[in-house]
Amino acid sequence: MKKYLTLFCSALMLPFIACQPHKNLDEFSFLTGKWQAERDGMLLQQIWNKTNADTISGDGIVLSDKDSLYHEKIAIKILKGDFVYVTSLPNVKGSVLYKLISSGKNTWTFENKERDFPQQIAYTYHPPDSIIAVLEGVDKGKQSHEEFHLKKIN
Repeated sequence: MKKYLTLFCSALMLPFIACQPHKNLDEFSFLTGKWQAERDGMLLQQIWNKTNADTISGDGIVLSDKDSLYHEKIAIKILKGDFVYVTSLPNVKGSVLYKLISSGKNTWTFENKERDFPQQIAYTYHPPDSIIAVLEGVDKGKQSHEEFHLKKIN
């Protein structure tokens, strides 16, 4: 009887599971390619590629006179049905995940309140070839806001 009850309950749940829309990364497809900005004599780059159906990944790089000053692995993934922004930072063991907390027309905000600066990462897309990336949160006890204006170069 228990076996039939389990099957019956599972059968009742199936239409609800099947009706849930499957998330995909199409809304982030604009990111694929190479983006860059200049700031304080440095060149900032983000290079994005679609890795698979559930991941867009890339690199965030800061260069000064062709020398790499900073390099992080970055990704936007679908994990457990949610969009997350993932960074693998130098000198930090493991990855840091930021969950998507809001989105609108051409704007996405990811958050991780447990993290040191930044606690929020936001992207705003200005078609066809520019994005503004904003880092916000508390840094060394003070509210901080950094903005990067990147242009697509390929």
